[in-house]
Amino acid sequence: MTVAASAPGRATLELRGLDCASESQSLERLLRSIPGVREAVVNPVTNRATISAELASLDLEALAGQ
Repeated sequence: MTVAASAPGRATLELRGLDCASESQSLERLLRSIPGVREAVVNPVTNRATISAELASLDLEALAGQ
């Protein structure tokens, strides 16, 4: 997974291996459970997730490694 800050307070995650909508929903729940993440939207068609978060409090590189 790669991570890029796309706008203030937003980051886009490039994903691999999403096969269905249920996996996307599970990943959205997981991302929302991370302290500092306010919103997470996963798109299985584009293999991207967009999060709204307190980016200064998140370790984006550690997130990319998960």
